[in-house]
Amino acid sequence: MKYLTLILISFTLISCENEQNNSSPISGVWNRIGNVKFVDGKPVDTIFFGDGKIGKYKGRMIKTYSNENFVWFRYNDKLDSLGVNVGQETAVQGKYQVKNDTLFEYILNVDDKTKVRWADWMNRINSTYTAKIIYGGDQYIQFNLSNDGTGNGELWSRADSFTKNKNPLVGAYTIKKEINFKNFQPKDTTVWRENDKTSIWFSIFSDNYRTTFFQRIRLDSLGKDNWNGSGLLVKYEYGNNTLKEMYEYGTKEPQQAFKGRASSRESKLNLSSETGFTYRIFGPDRLNGNGTAVFFSRIE
Repeated sequence: MKYLTLILISFTLISCENEQNNSSPISGVWNRIGNVKFVDGKPVDTIFFGDGKIGKYKGRMIKTYSNENFVWFRYNDKLDSLGVNVGQETAVQGKYQVKNDTLFEYILNVDDKTKVRWADWMNRINSTYTAKIIYGGDQYIQFNLSNDGTGNGELWSRADSFTKNKNPLVGAYTIKKEINFKNFQPKDTTVWRENDKTSIWFSIFSDNYRTTFFQRIRLDSLGKDNWNGSGLLVKYEYGNNTLKEMYEYGTKEPQQAFKGRASSRESKLNLSSETGFTYRIFGPDRLNGNGTAVFFSRIE
């Protein structure tokens, strides 16, 4: 109870401070760590999940906020009576605002399965999720209660901050173009995934992490799209124009992509442009500087 009381007291103080600094009170990377029970409109009890769990199942729920945008994803393993994994994954991207004690999330993109699962709900709410919020330093609670003041809230714990000017990468980015390289020299620029208008790559660089939402079409041998959409969290270090990234967690596609292979990568960056930067060279001959790179366009 003392833990929750401290959150309630510090919410007002910290909210005022962030309004003066023109930054969001919840910007940063957050892990869902538990549920909070409410009675008469007040938090009275907390159930903690434990490390690497969502409820009683193995998994993680991660949400990253810049000052204007967010990426949220979760993945959990849940085996049915036959041993089949029926756990869910969700990946969401959008914009948001915090007004007084209310969080507004304007949902722009979701993974394919969630789009079907949430179709009726998103239509009812006009793709805008709202929740009351109690914020206190490195924890916050988001909740919606019944008319009698009872219900449950989500308890989140901060894993990283979003500090503008902390390093030159902190910000929000999308990909709109790709650059063809030969012998490490740029040759021409084309529209990124010009033949797939559904492709979306959205990344938030916080102080120490990159959180990414990625959607695309990937057809199998039968012509069926087998890419659901993905969420990814990597930890990074930046220095001497070099970005080093280490895989932290992700939904099904990133988990498979990093399984059985090196989970870290390095990229040389040129950050002289204020509009963004070129990220890696991809392709079988990339070590010789031949292939295609993507350009991370800064939007925040």
